[in-house]
Amino acid sequence: MTVQRAIVLASMAIAMTASSQTVNAFVPLPTQSLSTIPLHLWGFGQGKSEPTPPTEEELQALDKGLNTVVKKYAGVARPQITSVEEIKDFLEFLGEDDRLCVVKFHASWCKSCQKFGIRYKKLALQEGDKIDRHGALLQKGRVRFAQVEFTANADLCRTLGVHKLPYIHIYSGSKGRVADFACGPKNFPLVIEKMNKFLDKEMSHFDKTMEAGSTLGDQIATELQDQHFEEAASKVRTP
Repeated sequence: MTVQRAIVLASMAIAMTASSQTVNAFVPLPTQSLSTIPLHLWGFGQGKSEPTPPTEEELQALDKGLNTVVKKYAGVARPQITSVEEIKDFLEFLGEDDRLCVVKFHASWCKSCQKFGIRYKKLALQEGDKIDRHGALLQKGRVRFAQVEFTANADLCRTLGVHKLPYIHIYSGSKGRVADFACGPKNFPLVIEKMNKFLDKEMSHFDKTMEAGSTLGDQIATELQDQHFEEAASKVRTP
């Protein structure tokens, strides 16, 4: 875990602890303890424009694609979606590794959340970790998924700025929270759009790193070949 990521998680623990001590009241993040952390790590200052709802045809196409994934893994695998029961679970989930994390905030009494949850579970099966019926990992995904029930974690949700349900947070390694938005079941394609956007950014960074590493490797190989040639030539020239 990077130092920056450790600082972010530790600061989240401070904020959440303060929240748990105040019942039924919104507790703002302690700005003094976060003064050294850029606000973008907490998701502040991001655009909140309303998305354009997809057409019925687009939703049908989306469901068709997700249902194909469900049929493929039927009886074989199910998605691993971490259920957050307390603050510690949330921190452990975010600190597990540097893969992109998608977190759904929902409520058991929310009908929109129930409809949203059907697609969320299918997306998690497509992109997330796959486990068998015993909970053993079968295949590692590109993204990790979690869910937080609002009623059982009201203080945590308020602290994290969750004001509508269902609500989505996306976290990207040491960058912290990179997106957060309310998203009803009809706007579910927005989750996929945002997720793919940050996955593409991560892949772009990875490709650039690999390209730089390849260039360095070629330079080293060339230098070694030149050195070997000089040593061989020196032996030939020596009487």
